[in-house]
Amino acid sequence: MSKRIEGRRWGRQRRPAQGETTGTGAAASQPAATSFWRSGRLWLILFLCLVGSTVASYVVFKYVMVKVPPELVGTWQVTKGPFKGWTLELHSDGTAIGTEYRPGQKVVLNQTVEVDGKSIVLTNTNMDEKTGKNDTATLTILELTGDTLVIRHEDQTTYHMKRIAN
Repeated sequence: MSKRIEGRRWGRQRRPAQGETTGTGAAASQPAATSFWRSGRLWLILFLCLVGSTVASYVVFKYVMVKVPPELVGTWQVTKGPFKGWTLELHSDGTAIGTEYRPGQKVVLNQTVEVDGKSIVLTNTNMDEKTGKNDTATLTILELTGDTLVIRHEDQTTYHMKRIAN
């Protein structure tokens, strides 16, 4: 004699043998399927998946994909150098906003930032009207403390900056 495995297997119900009746036919299997979708367990699993993916995305974008080290993030003002009074706002996502104060006007430059060791590469996102290219400047960090930043431009000009905001 062979034994039959009774019950469910991988979410399927056992098919009745020939001549065996299930009572009401297809209506008997319907409550099991609808109770699964209406059960709180399914919604709890879906909610936990949503929360888990949200937390994972936050961690990746906040801590793993950081392009600018936390020590550099903030608003810096030039205190000594040719551009005294100008500000540079560095963001952890690799963007920067440079604010130049020219006589009678304020000029805002949107830039991208790449940091590699002691080198900072700033690229203007607005193309230069004369050359048709993005203007890029390479800066070398000479000193970096909690509230002081000293950098040297590729043309050997040194800028002393202080942190004015985080």
